[in-house]
Amino acid sequence: MERVYREFFEATLLKKQDYTEEVESYYNDLIIMRKGVRKDFGKDSMVYTAELKHSIFGKREMQNALSDILAGALIEVLKRNKYRRGKRTLAVGLGNEKMTEDSLGSKTVDGLQVSRHFLNEGSLLKGDMANLSAIKSSVSGVTGLNSYDIIRGVIATTKPDFLIAIDTLASKSLSRIARAVQITDYGIEPGKGVNNSKTILSESTLGIPVIAIGAPFVIYVMDIIREYIINNGGQVKDISELKSYVVTAKDIDISVEEYGYVLSRAINIALNTA
Repeated sequence: MERVYREFFEATLLKKQDYTEEVESYYNDLIIMRKGVRKDFGKDSMVYTAELKHSIFGKREMQNALSDILAGALIEVLKRNKYRRGKRTLAVGLGNEKMTEDSLGSKTVDGLQVSRHFLNEGSLLKGDMANLSAIKSSVSGVTGLNSYDIIRGVIATTKPDFLIAIDTLASKSLSRIARAVQITDYGIEPGKGVNNSKTILSESTLGIPVIAIGAPFVIYVMDIIREYIINNGGQVKDISELKSYVVTAKDIDISVEEYGYVLSRAINIALNTA
């Protein structure tokens, strides 16, 4: 089964009146954070987009700075959805961990400070830690199961109050590959035009707030060609036959490891601070 990547949310695709945005810069203007309100999906949803002017490749100080900024954004989103420390949170690593570019969810889950088992055992530390559990749902091509069904089953059994879903995104621009992160409480809807409501992970389908976190590590070949043609003043003809071809960067293994560290650190900080 073809893997359909959730697309990096582009505010420019919405009408101006449907999206308002505040922009701040951090870390000597190398990190830009866009805070937006998305208004045309049934309810107002928050969208935080961190854009990097330079790669975080091998730069632990910059990675920590990005992680701190994302933690601040995540705290705002959590509080907006009435989170407080002690609320039960389920983190889900989406994607296929056997494919490097698709293993962001798995790498992030590996770095989380899961604690639900301690709290259930009556740990003396229970007043000082977040209540966090985590799973890796993989993809239907590996498990034969839809991620939605797996997650819904875990929710029915463990009854969390919040869901944090982490996934690899597809970008429409090469400039954003491994140079952006998005956080939203809209949820996750993989692929436009799929028309399968069971794949949507949102509060309306799962019954609890869903916060989605993702970074773009792949791009469809037709989007590379389209971007190149437009940037060079050309006219795009029908290239839809390329829609099944997806590419990534040659050093994506290191990027996924580094962003897994950044995101897991941000989640750990946010859940234990908000």
